[in-house]
Amino acid sequence: VLRGIDMGVASFNMTEPDIETFMRDPFVMTSSDGSDGHPRLFATYPRKIRRYVLDKPVISMERMVASASGQVAATYGLADRGVLRAGAFADVLVFDPAEVREEATYTEPRKLASGMRWVFVNGRAAVANGTATNVMAGKALRRR
Repeated sequence: VLRGIDMGVASFNMTEPDIETFMRDPFVMTSSDGSDGHPRLFATYPRKIRRYVLDKPVISMERMVASASGQVAATYGLADRGVLRAGAFADVLVFDPAEVREEATYTEPRKLASGMRWVFVNGRAAVANGTATNVMAGKALRRR
């Protein structure tokens, strides 16, 4: 913040071939830019599924899921996360591959993706039949 003014930068320095090369490396995990005003705040995962798994494909669906769940949890030492098994804090996303699309843009960065049917966070429906429920079951995680 500079004299009460929020500052931000959008960098467009990666090429599509670079992104595809990085994505294929086994150490690469999925994350979001996570900043207000950037479409990837809401569209990182649907974009990766649509563009790099279904349309091109650069990676498999299995690799996409692993790079966005179990691999992340293991890397950060988050016990009982990123796996589907009894006793784990599973977050589950059910989507229609034919319909999944990123919808967020720079002018509408908070626009929700299409094709997401159900989203369960800690076992509670955050999206039900494609509609947000306003249930806030998530919590910040800290590595111990």
